[in-house]
Amino acid sequence: MILQERKWETCDKCGKQHMIQEETHGCDTCGKEIEVFDSNREMLDVGVFSKAGPEPHPDFINTARHFCSWDCLFEKLPKLCRECDQFITLPYLSFDNTTPGTTPADFWEAVLAYGDRGI
Repeated sequence: MILQERKWETCDKCGKQHMIQEETHGCDTCGKEIEVFDSNREMLDVGVFSKAGPEPHPDFINTARHFCSWDCLFEKLPKLCRECDQFITLPYLSFDNTTPGTTPADFWEAVLAYGDRGI
């Protein structure tokens, strides 16, 4: 989710616009700010693919979703499944992640909690 749009400024001399602040993203479940443009980020990206266009060869639209933790992802997953008419890509399970909420151990805890909800 976008928490704050990009900010632009117009140059007084040439009239061109230049960006003075990048947009700010947040977790699609809890709203916690996520550094999307940080190469060292450890967030969870999900792609929700939907048909766009006529059959028999429709185009697909990928709507990106960002999550701060496996718990937040699994909380939103049932709603994403109801909204999707094609497929959803889930994040890789990365053993390099050390950010709390994104580790493999956090993944398995979230899977067990998801199953316990009876969804």
